[in-house]
Amino acid sequence: MSVIVTTPQAFPAQLKKVMKKDIPNWQGAMHKKIHIQTARGMIMGTPVGNPDLWQYPGGAPEGYVGGRARGNWQSSVGWPVAGETGTVDKAGGETLSANVSAAARIPAYSRSFISNNVPYINVLNDGLNGNQHTFQAPLQWMEGVLDKVIAQFNRDAL
Repeated sequence: MSVIVTTPQAFPAQLKKVMKKDIPNWQGAMHKKIHIQTARGMIMGTPVGNPDLWQYPGGAPEGYVGGRARGNWQSSVGWPVAGETGTVDKAGGETLSANVSAAARIPAYSRSFISNNVPYINVLNDGLNGNQHTFQAPLQWMEGVLDKVIAQFNRDAL
């Protein structure tokens, strides 16, 4: 049995209330959720250096600590950020926390960005360094993250 919560006369006012309050709240919440899932996938999917694949004699250069690319994912609103964070985050937790915190401030109906400005981020994604394949990550892993997020939130599939 259904419960009547409005009348035909009150419906326009109720609908206006939903349009003003609930839809922006829903849209804002979905935007944040999608942004966080995308950031999580990018951060945790970023490979942390594999010295066995490098062309340095003996592997890693002196002083190398993996996680520079993983630590440089940055979330922003309105425009992509410029520059690097300087963060080295091998496990990814610190970077994920910073991006989740930034996503919490995304206003409804805005544009958000997830950027990584290390000069070799495309090499990690495309698997090529000159004519050399790096194979540190699955080829086009960033696109794979985006495909997974789209599939997760695809309302047509529900």
